[in-house]
Amino acid sequence: MSSPSQALEEGEYRPAAVGDLRSPCPALNSLANHGLIPRDGRNITANQLQDALKHIGVGIDIRHTLVKRAFTVHDETSHIGLRNPGQVNDSGIPVLDLDQTGRPHAVEHDVSLSREDRNKESFTISDFGRFRKQRYTEQKAKNSKLNFDSSKHKVACGEAAIFQSIFAGDITLCFTNLI
Repeated sequence: MSSPSQALEEGEYRPAAVGDLRSPCPALNSLANHGLIPRDGRNITANQLQDALKHIGVGIDIRHTLVKRAFTVHDETSHIGLRNPGQVNDSGIPVLDLDQTGRPHAVEHDVSLSREDRNKESFTISDFGRFRKQRYTEQKAKNSKLNFDSSKHKVACGEAAIFQSIFAGDITLCFTNLI
C-alpha cells in the first residue's frame, strides 16, 4: 500500500480519512475507499458514479435508474432525489456528496440486506454469525444430506469475513463454532 504522501492508484484501498464523507451504503463507501469515485466522498458526478457502478458489475438498467434517481434534486415532500438545489461543481456539472445518500426513502430504504435500518449500526461479524447459524438450522431441516463439516464451516466463516471486510473494513476473523 502507498504511504500517505504518495498518490494512490484507482482501485487501491484506503480507508476513509478524518473529514471524508461516507454513505450508509457499504458498496458506495467501498467505491470511494478504492478511488472509483472521489475518495473524500464529495462532488461525485453522475458519470463518475455510472462508471464506478459499471466497474463492479451493476447492470445498465439498475445503474441508470439509481443514478437518475440519486441526481434528481431532493424534494422533502415526495422524498425524491438526493441533490440539493443548485449543487454543481466549478464546471456547472451536477454533483452529489456521499453523506446525502442517507436521505430517507429517496434511495436509502428500510430493511436493507447490508445494514440495520436508519439510525442503527452496520451489521457486525456477530450478526453474520447469527445469520449463518440460522441458515444452517433452516438448511438442516430442508436437506437430510446436508454436508457442513468442520472444514466447510471454516469456509463459511471465511465467506462471512470476506463480505464484512469488503463492505465494512477491518475485522478479526475467528473460527468459533457457531453451530
